[in-house]
Amino acid sequence: LALPDTVETLRHRDRVEVVSGSLSDSAVLAEATRGVQIVYHLAAIHLSALRAISDPRDLSTMNVEGTDCLLRACAIAAVRRIVFTSSMAVYNPAPWPFMWPIHETHPLRTTGGDNLRSYALSKIEAEELIRRAHQEHGIETIILRAPAVYGPGAPWLDRLVRSIATNPWSALTRLGRFAGNQWIERRDLARAIIISGTTA
Repeated sequence: LALPDTVETLRHRDRVEVVSGSLSDSAVLAEATRGVQIVYHLAAIHLSALRAISDPRDLSTMNVEGTDCLLRACAIAAVRRIVFTSSMAVYNPAPWPFMWPIHETHPLRTTGGDNLRSYALSKIEAEELIRRAHQEHGIETIILRAPAVYGPGAPWLDRLVRSIATNPWSALTRLGRFAGNQWIERRDLARAIIISGTTA
């Protein structure tokens, strides 16, 4: 399932069936989930787009209401498992190494600026919907709370590394402390998502 204006940018689209549409279209979701056993749910307004968000309700519309629509389609189609990509933004911050590792029972809390809090809340609410789908419909559910993702195509990370390389003292600032956070390389995250869907 891909937004209409992104279909042409998809790599290897000749190898997969692409359904064009959005999470708000129940007919499209019915088509996309028909005969499907495993759903990988990665659709969301992401952290990288937060600065462009003028209305926090947009986050709820996409990340929460969109997830609810998808789960209803999954229940009707008798989907066996859904793998949901959430975010470590849902956790109470653990900025210092002595507070690590962050684990599944670490407290959930919305923190940061307005948009970051709204983003975290949207992910927490979406996770609640995912768990409810398991309880009410027996769908196997896996939630992956991804940390910061690095690799090609992450210009913000390039800017961060260049800033610290140019001014090493910035490593002692708030920006530098962010660089000491937990990270995952994008191919490792992709493998984790696939394994979550395919391992019994």
